[in-house]
Amino acid sequence: MRPNASGEWVVVECDWFDQIRAMQNNYFWVLHLKGSSIVFLYGIVCTFGALANLIVLFAFIRTSNLRNLRNSFIVNLACSDLLLCVVTAPVTLYTSANAFWPFGDIACKVLASVQAVNTFVSSLTLALIAMDRVLLTKYPVRWRLAATASIICYCIVWIVSMVIALPYSLTVKSQKFDKVEPWNDVHTPAMLSICGRSYPEICMEIQDTWERAYISKTTFTITVLAIQYLLPLFALAYAYVQIGSTIRRRSKVSRTINQARRMSMQSRN
Repeated sequence: MRPNASGEWVVVECDWFDQIRAMQNNYFWVLHLKGSSIVFLYGIVCTFGALANLIVLFAFIRTSNLRNLRNSFIVNLACSDLLLCVVTAPVTLYTSANAFWPFGDIACKVLASVQAVNTFVSSLTLALIAMDRVLLTKYPVRWRLAATASIICYCIVWIVSMVIALPYSLTVKSQKFDKVEPWNDVHTPAMLSICGRSYPEICMEIQDTWERAYISKTTFTITVLAIQYLLPLFALAYAYVQIGSTIRRRSKVSRTINQARRMSMQSRN
């Protein structure tokens, strides 16, 4: 039993808490995503993205000519993108469509960490691919990857990504939600205990934990901006400029050689 707004005691069945939780979740869905095509688009992108990256991995494994050190960078990117399509994107969609998180604190932290690491791995791998292509274009004879270079690069990329994502994973947790009725009622804890129910939880970033973290949120945000956005942007821009410049220079040299050959042939005739 619980008192109503008039102070009268009313009988409350335990299933009532489940119904309220479902209603609040449904209201969150209606408020944010009902009538939106975002779920359909997520489904298309995740499905085709997962299939495409699986094809890349399958081709790399089954085709001996493709199993070289340079293509292994593409494989690392495919693994990261596959993780994005299978784990990161669906979890993001779930948290956007549901008010409550039913999977517990450990799953909340693990999935938040996977999301962050996955993003950093993709960004850093793109930067590595860009730099590899630049060096290969500028020094086609001298630039050769060592046999263990790809493995070392993989380890560096994943370790750096985990280190960068660590502060964020420490500030994310599944927290009890007691801000609205009936969860903020003074009698709710006792009734939940009797019914064997628990408070709904929300998986979210707790702002207060940044004050106890070994790095400030501002510093972390700037670091993320630099590594996740600026580094790949400048690496790709530099790569395109250098590759384009090298191609133009070689084309100019090739035209000069061809012109000299034609003049030599004409002089002989």
